[in-house]
Amino acid sequence: MARAVLSREEADTFFARVRAEYKGATHYVPAFALGDKRELLWASDDGEPQGTAGAPILALLEAFDLTYAAIMVVRYFGGVKLGTGGLTRAYAETAKRAVLAAGVAGVHEAAALRYETDYTYFDRLKNALENAGGELSDASYTEKIRFSVTLPIEEDEHIRRLVASVTAGGANLLEEKKLDIKRRMD
Repeated sequence: MARAVLSREEADTFFARVRAEYKGATHYVPAFALGDKRELLWASDDGEPQGTAGAPILALLEAFDLTYAAIMVVRYFGGVKLGTGGLTRAYAETAKRAVLAAGVAGVHEAAALRYETDYTYFDRLKNALENAGGELSDASYTEKIRFSVTLPIEEDEHIRRLVASVTAGGANLLEEKKLDIKRRMD
């Protein structure tokens, strides 16, 4: 099983839940990678020959460039006939299947801009922003229209120029934020 985690405590809770759900297994092999650059890596072989279980799972986390991720492989019966090489391959393949089944979320930096504009410009502005890849949300219609647009950070200046052009400088930027947006990548 694989899951996103933000801390060692969250990983430990995940591992405990898996142990409780799959009682009676022979081995529960946990591993996790935490930190923006995987500053904290940890794994256990859980009684398997040294380096045959936890290490291949950590290698998989690194190969997939995953962080803030925990994986636990559960094994119920013997691996003696596999030998150490077969055991290593079995743990790596099972961890890979767990990651693929869970899916991988990419985190992308985005800009969130909140504007206020006159009704005169809004329909044209909305179309122009959506065509440029911005996501409009949180519109409120009072004396003027207030709305938010979320876009990839690299499009920030382009969108600002677009808004100024479409509204002839008549839109007011009320707020700007940087966001980390998670997107599932399958």
